[in-house]
Amino acid sequence: MRSIEVPLKGLLGKYIQYGRTIFSPTKVDAAFEFQATNSEGKSDTISIRPHQMFSFDEQTSHLRQKDLPTIMNFINKIVKRSLHDMEYKQIGRLPKFFNVSKDSQRVDHYGLFVWPGYTC
Repeated sequence: MRSIEVPLKGLLGKYIQYGRTIFSPTKVDAAFEFQATNSEGKSDTISIRPHQMFSFDEQTSHLRQKDLPTIMNFINKIVKRSLHDMEYKQIGRLPKFFNVSKDSQRVDHYGLFVWPGYTC
């Protein structure tokens, strides 16, 4: 993905990558391809095609229910990226983020520190 960041940003503007999914506010009607060089120096063709669209403005509950997993993945990615940008650290396998640099409380009786944090 890194080798196509510049052309992808030129086509989509702002976007968020989540695994093999790319979220963008730019509507794409047709598939497109990029040439990229992999880590071994070989040229690869990367094809990107529109798969699904969703809107936060939809008022029909049937449509919202269908798009709910996609919308939740999108929101989860934005929240996680924001916590990383605010220098929160993920601790453990589940997405739990803590501010380990400040606002910690020491619990002397148990030899512990308590950090403010969030669970996603």
